[in-house]
Parts: sequence; structure tokens; C-alpha cells
Amino acid sequence: MAVWMQIDLDLPEKPETRLIAMRTGEPIDVVCGRLLLFWRLVERECYKRNAGALPKYTTAILGHLCGGDSAFWEAVIEAGWLEETEDGLAVPGWEGRFSPAAKKRAQAAMRKARYDEKRKAEAEAGSNAQALPERSESVQERSEASGERDPNTKTKPYTKTKQEGLDETRRDDHGFSWNQETRVRVREFCARKFSSGRNAVFPAPIRENDRAFLLKLGALCVAGRLPEAILDGGLEAIRHHNGPVKGRAAYLTTVLRESCAARNLPLSRLLAQITIPEDLLGRPQASPPTH
Repeated sequence: MAVWMQIDLDLPEKPETRLIAMRTGEPIDVVCGRLLLFWRLVERECYKRNAGALPKYTTAILGHLCGGDSAFWEAVIEAGWLEETEDGLAVPGWEGRFSPAAKKRAQAAMRKARYDEKRKAEAEAGSNAQALPERSESVQERSEASGERDPNTKTKPYTKTKQEGLDETRRDDHGFSWNQETRVRVREFCARKFSSGRNAVFPAPIRENDRAFLLKLGALCVAGRLPEAILDGGLEAIRHHNGPVKGRAAYLTTVLRESCAARNLPLSRLLAQITIPEDLLGRPQASPPTH
């Protein structure tokens, strides 16, 4: 049976990882690489035995096997991911994270999450099908079925509005219309999530492309198509990443795509289905012609 271990996707952003990097001056990628080698060692030494104990191990030995020096592994001890014992070293919380029982619980939780997502999708599909109104057979449908055309039936040509997204009755694929109430809700949601407070993730002024992207995310959350927890996780990753403001939208996109892919949510398709009204983008509206 192959031995495997759990690794959190947000390992580079975890406070413990950042503390180790700050104490040692090592870059995040080096810290994560050494931690992976360390946890691999823990899996090999403690799998079905020792219960997280590493007898006769020292920080110097870890430095030889996993990289770094004694100061590096003392920083890991300070972060709470390692501790010294009378016999050597030990891994706190091994039973809840690395033990065979913990792995079985993790696998069961993942299976349950996939099952719940599948049931939810099936329930939504069923409710949408029941919500479709029954179509009554009209004169036009009967004539079309017989291959004849009713001369009294006129087909109204489709015309696209010039100001796309401003039609008060237009509904997009997410089931809400861009009426005044929706505009207010999306605007308030985006202000609260992205640009409010002294430590705003996207401080003003926001570039137009970034503004459109953030408004689409806000609209998806307001419509209930994007879980707010996924967005909050992406914003928290940006705060830990602490990169330049100019590249934060691209970084947020990468983080959200990974999170949505884990939940089988097609983020790119959801974003493409949203059309932001011109007034929310801050573009000047054309004045009506005067006679």
C-alpha cells in the first residue's frame, strides 16, 4: 500500500510558514520545500508506529536530511510544527493529521463533500426543470407542425439594445436582473469586500479592467453562484501574498480558479455570462438626442 500525506494548498500563505521565513530569512519556496521533505520523513518514520515521535533525531540531523541548519528547525519548533523531547523530536498533533485514522477521516470527508455537491447539483437541476412553465400549443405551433404558416402570425425580429446591461427587465444566465436594487447590492458588496478600510485589497483608483472583474465576482456572489467563502479565501491569500496592487487581480484569478476547480465550478464560464452595466463601470452615458 502506497504511503501518502495531506498537504494544504495554502501552505505558502499559512502564518506558520511566514513566521519561519521571517525568522530565517529564507524565501517561501525554500521553506515549503524543506517542510515537504520533513513531513515525508515523518510519514516514513511514523507510519503505523512511533505515533509522531522521532527518537534520537536532532535539529542538526533534520538539517542534514531535509536541508537548512539547526536555526531553521528551531524556527519550525517556534512555529509549533515540531517539538523537542527527552528522546529526540516529535510532531505535535500527529494523531489528528498524519495517523492512518486521520487519513481515513480525510478521505471520508472528501467522499462526502463530492456526494453532497452531486446531490445539490441534481436537486438544482430538478428544481429548474420543475420551474419551467408548461407551454400550451398555439396556432403557430400547430401550423409549424403541419408545415403551414399562419398568415396572421407575425414574427418580431430580435433587436439588441444599444446600452447592453441597462435594460431593467433583462435577465442574465444567473437568474437576476440588473434593476436598481441589484445594482445597489452588487455595488455595496464590492465596496465591502474589495475597497473598504485602511487595508483595502484593491485601493482606489481601480483600473477599469480590474473593476469589471471585481464587479462580476460581486454579481456572482450576490446571485449565489459563487460561494462567498471561496472569494474570502482568495482575498486572504492576496493579503498574505502582499504583492503589488497592479498584479492582484491576476493573482486573485489564479487562486479562485484553483479553488473553483476543486469544487467543479467553471469560473471562466460563469464570469463570461455576466455583463456589467455601463453605469457601474463608471463610463459616461450617451445623452438622448434633442430635437
